[in-house]
Amino acid sequence: MKYFMGIDSGSVSLKSVIINDEGKIIKSSYIKNYNLMINLKETLKIIKIDEEISGVGITGTGQEFITKLIGGDISEPETVAHFESAIKQFRGVRTILDIGGQDSKLLVVNSNGLLENIAFNKSCGAGTGGVIELIADELDVRINDVGDLALQYKNDFPFAGKCGVFARTSVIDRKNKGVAKEDILMGVCKALVSNYFAILGKGKNLVPPFVFQGATAKNKALVKCMENELKHEVLVPENPHLMGAYGIAL
Repeated sequence: MKYFMGIDSGSVSLKSVIINDEGKIIKSSYIKNYNLMINLKETLKIIKIDEEISGVGITGTGQEFITKLIGGDISEPETVAHFESAIKQFRGVRTILDIGGQDSKLLVVNSNGLLENIAFNKSCGAGTGGVIELIADELDVRINDVGDLALQYKNDFPFAGKCGVFARTSVIDRKNKGVAKEDILMGVCKALVSNYFAILGKGKNLVPPFVFQGATAKNKALVKCMENELKHEVLVPENPHLMGAYGIAL
């Protein structure tokens, strides 16, 4: 049995996996990116195994720095890594959705299984997961509880989804008027997803199967909003937060 390491250094978190040559995840780590050097040392301790590592793949915004520090056999963009992990787990996937902490991506796969189109959003925070964390802090809600709480909403309150700053201002206004947290959170989730497709999906023929990856895919409210927007089921992998690391390990 051979073992391979994948590291995904994102703007918000550092993800890593050890997989065997059958593609099974043996060990994994997910750490908030507060100090890359410290986080990398901690990560390597967490995922350490006694067996020899046959190959190392590195991806993400910090890939060049990490490659210089520890070496690496391959270094590829996040889009390649997410594409690899999606096609490994979901046969025939045609659209890959990814909302990151500070950017977002949409990948279109053609009928031959080849990556046909890639769209990025790196300029508007309203279409990223960072705005969810900002609002959760404002409402004193744990980020892991946002999805479940938002799904308990009873009233629709639309938000200005085109701008993260305006969204926060709207949240504060609604909060001061006594609007329930669950109603506010669902409104923000709807606005984020609407903004995501308005920016990245414009002019594209998006067809199923749809796969939603990244840590934000753990948010059940975002998944539901995705399904409502696309009018179709959206698939989520077992470990959506690790898919960049998993893909580069593959």
